[in-house]
Amino acid sequence: MEEEIDNPNLDKIYAEAGQWIRMVNTIGWTMASIFVPISFGSIVLAVQYPYARWVFCFGSIFLFAFWIIVSFIYRRTSRSARDVLMTIERQWSEDESISLYIRQKHVGSWIAGVAVLQLVSFSLLIFLWILIYLIDPIPKK
Repeated sequence: MEEEIDNPNLDKIYAEAGQWIRMVNTIGWTMASIFVPISFGSIVLAVQYPYARWVFCFGSIFLFAFWIIVSFIYRRTSRSARDVLMTIERQWSEDESISLYIRQKHVGSWIAGVAVLQLVSFSLLIFLWILIYLIDPIPKK
């Protein structure tokens, strides 16, 4: 069991750490709602405009990779906030079934759902770009 923390401001620390996790989630999902459709939509534009295909290809891959990198950085910082929240919840409650962050402890791991989904989607994006270049080569002028 962890050592008892004697701090009268635990409720404020708990609130701020929770706000940080919510902000990280908001940034990640907002970026996803913008960058993922643009990245995959670039494939359609590349087929329609084959002479500018390389711009769409590199732009698409760059945006998607940027989202993954930013998500990874923020995910790492939210892990420490999640650890603090779980420590406070252990101190406050004897019943872990009502401790929100303790019940979500699997979310803090790197391999949790979103990271896997990002890597699989990124692999699919690269695979689709390879297919585009193999199946529909750029016509010679």
